[in-house]
Amino acid sequence: MIQYMPASMVLAAVVAFAATSDPAPAAAEDLFNSILQDATDAISGQPSSSDTANTGNGNTGAVNSAVVEEAEGIRTTGVAAFSYLSPGQQIDLGPQGTLKLTYFSSCTTEVIHGGTMIVGTLASKVSGGTVKSTSTQCNAQELAVDSSATEFGASVKRVTPFDPAVWAEATVSTRTPRFAWSGGDATLRIIELDSPQPRVAWQGQVKGPVSAYPKDAPPLTVGMPYRAEIDPSNGSPKSVVFSVDPGYVGSSGKVDTVSLPR
Repeated sequence: MIQYMPASMVLAAVVAFAATSDPAPAAAEDLFNSILQDATDAISGQPSSSDTANTGNGNTGAVNSAVVEEAEGIRTTGVAAFSYLSPGQQIDLGPQGTLKLTYFSSCTTEVIHGGTMIVGTLASKVSGGTVKSTSTQCNAQELAVDSSATEFGASVKRVTPFDPAVWAEATVSTRTPRFAWSGGDATLRIIELDSPQPRVAWQGQVKGPVSAYPKDAPPLTVGMPYRAEIDPSNGSPKSVVFSVDPGYVGSSGKVDTVSLPR
């Protein structure tokens, strides 16, 4: 069975969980806490807790350089979706195994079929198998993990290794942004993108050409990529991808408006 989780979702989950006060099921909370701890360890240069606990996957205990997105039929145990990989780690895929991983620093995604691979810092070394690599522009915005982390300048980079034409992303400094478009009254939809199936977070009728996200609507999550879709009554639909980073400062100061294409 293929296990899959986009790299962007793995890393955005860290920031999303740290920024929300909503209760979470125990299992989900444990998972997020584990991811957050690994990210903090990576920032501080310490071996992650998952590296220390996992003695069967060949992890060297060095700072993590990549994350697994898919793993199917590989021989090395303990390597699956969500697994962090560190330089020097060796993984045996066997003759039919498939591994998909993304490197944090180079924004390179690799799909490896069969053979043995050694994890690097920017790319893998593969013997006895095939590898297909794709390097894309990634959005490596720095988002604060929590108040204690920011005191030490710690941050988490959310990698979005997707087509930049689709994922060209605006950033706002507030969780209740304004939306501006060239048109009158319209239907506004805010869609969560970092999930297996995009989900509508909020939808409503708004008055143009500028409307603020309602304060009584579900709060927007820090670090989550959203798509704002505007469907005006007298024009063609427009959309833009954006995210919330309370620490973001533009050239003119804090940014509170998401501008949709004209």
